[in-house]
Amino acid sequence: MDLEKAIDELYGADRDAFVPARDELAKRLRKDGDREAADRVKALRKPTVAAWAVDRLARDEAKDVKRLLESVDELRDAQEAALGGDAARFRDASAAHREILERLVGAAAKALGADGTPATIDKVRETLQAAPGAPETREDLARGRLTKELSGGAFDFTGFPDVPAPKRSRRGAEPRRATKNASTKKAEAVAPPEPSRSDDSRRELRKARADLEAATRRAEAAERRHERAQAAFFAAEEKRDEARKGLEDALSERDGLEATVRRLERD
Repeated sequence: MDLEKAIDELYGADRDAFVPARDELAKRLRKDGDREAADRVKALRKPTVAAWAVDRLARDEAKDVKRLLESVDELRDAQEAALGGDAARFRDASAAHREILERLVGAAAKALGADGTPATIDKVRETLQAAPGAPETREDLARGRLTKELSGGAFDFTGFPDVPAPKRSRRGAEPRRATKNASTKKAEAVAPPEPSRSDDSRRELRKARADLEAATRRAEAAERRHERAQAAFFAAEEKRDEARKGLEDALSERDGLEATVRRLERD
């Protein structure tokens, strides 16, 4: 059996079929005597919804996934060029990266269908941005073997300067700093400024994200418990089948010996 090919097929299957298919593959490997491979397969994690959608892209949109990886390589080179003064190359590379990224996000949303909630689509986008940044996740993205969504990214596209900031001249005058009168300072010391609505919104967003992360951890822990219980069930099922076969063999042997004894007694 080509184990790597079998694992690729496992991650390419429907998400709901992952655990039964994984356990069946591990069971076959164990019966074939390859316990090491069986243990490796048994340890494979079921992808989250967002990770499954990205894994589908590696199969259904392989050319665009390859272009995404190439666009990240180009961004790295363009970022260095921008620091040397070639900001135009970085802008062009950023635009090309965004275009392929959004095309892949759209394809993932289509594959997800009703499961493509805004939160899940955001996770898909973040995963596509973050996965190319590290060798191991980059390879998992290319092969379609991601098991969980990723966050962060190698680049920040929100405020890269058009041109490098000019160096401050040593002879130039220092910029004039705004000063506050004594009454203003006293008022600020007594009553700090009231948080703006945008600050409140950011706090609510941070809290919502923290709650989501906690809920995700609980769901993943529950999923691991379920998988362990299912693994124990399959192990017990294998032992039951072995015991049943042993019983059938013993009964067959007994029946054969009884028939031999009766024949000898007649003779």
